[in-house]
Amino acid sequence: MAGGLPKLCKLVSPTEDLHFVQADWHGCPKHATQPRNNAAFWRKKFAANQVRDRLVTRALRRANWRVLRIWEHELARKNEARLLRRIRRAQAPRPTQRGA
Repeated sequence: MAGGLPKLCKLVSPTEDLHFVQADWHGCPKHATQPRNNAAFWRKKFAANQVRDRLVTRALRRANWRVLRIWEHELARKNEARLLRRIRRAQAPRPTQRGA
């Protein structure tokens, strides 16, 4: 991550230290499925992607970024109000740290 944000940043709020990630279906705890063709390849690939995502999230948080992972199904119109609440909560001012 030296020199800036990792390549995996999908959307960064221009005025906040908030990093949005639109995650694909493969890691969604609610909708993930495993392809039947070439199953071993896909299991390995998805596992590696999830490890990478955790590492990127940790690195961003260590750099004092707030990370909001948005799953593909959350972009549906029926989920709009819930998603907007999540974004507003993520953008809320952080409590000030004592001694800072």
